[in-house]
Amino acid sequence: MPDTLFHTTPSMSPAELESITGLSPEMQRDWRRRGYINEKLGTLQENGRWLYDWSDALFLCIMQQLYSAGVELPVTQRATNTVMKYVWFAAMRNWRIFDHPEKHRHFVMFKSTEADPEIHGGWATLPINDLSKCSAGPAAILIDVKHIALCLPEEFKPVMTKGAIITMAMGEDAD
Repeated sequence: MPDTLFHTTPSMSPAELESITGLSPEMQRDWRRRGYINEKLGTLQENGRWLYDWSDALFLCIMQQLYSAGVELPVTQRATNTVMKYVWFAAMRNWRIFDHPEKHRHFVMFKSTEADPEIHGGWATLPINDLSKCSAGPAAILIDVKHIALCLPEEFKPVMTKGAIITMAMGEDAD
């Protein structure tokens, strides 16, 4: 999970996280038990309960959208790691928080690679803007980053506004 986007103090319970992401506490526990939510996502409190920040919520919201679209969990987790920053920047453009004039990524393609299946489980990643310039090969998953950003709940907007100020001050780029 990219940790340069934005982080807030973990304060969201699993139930509050569900209201934003649609991912039930039971599913959160299942994904954590199965390793799809790793130890870097969320903060384990002394009382044994998990709390999440807004960056965690964005990660899980994207992951839930991809899973609901039929992408298998191992690929969903890896895809979310890759597309999270693109979705974040696309959402800020959609909400007119700021517009980064260069390198708008509208799609990210994950395509199977026979050259070295040990690398990323046999999937290569290709950020693209023009679909006519891509060749899928034997299998591919195309992720519409802009569409995912459009589907994000409005609750992210104020948090992203603060994140945009921090990002611009640090001079970070969408790539």
